[in-house]
Amino acid sequence: MRYLTFDEIKDIHNRMIEVFGGEEGILSEEALEDCVALPMMSIFGTETSPSIWSKAATPLYCCKTSLCRWK
Repeated sequence: MRYLTFDEIKDIHNRMIEVFGGEEGILSEEALEDCVALPMMSIFGTETSPSIWSKAATPLYCCKTSLCRWK
């Protein structure tokens, strides 16, 4: 499985700003890095996001609820 990188997510955000408008930047790059890493995590050999749907939803939910909110 290929995961989106931190830079790819920032590029997607910047492209969306160009198309739809809004403010550029994020409040916390460290928090965004944590959100990007969540779908790749496992605990004791068990994936924390086992399905493709949960892998996609996890960083979105994290960004919505954590400090990595966009400016």
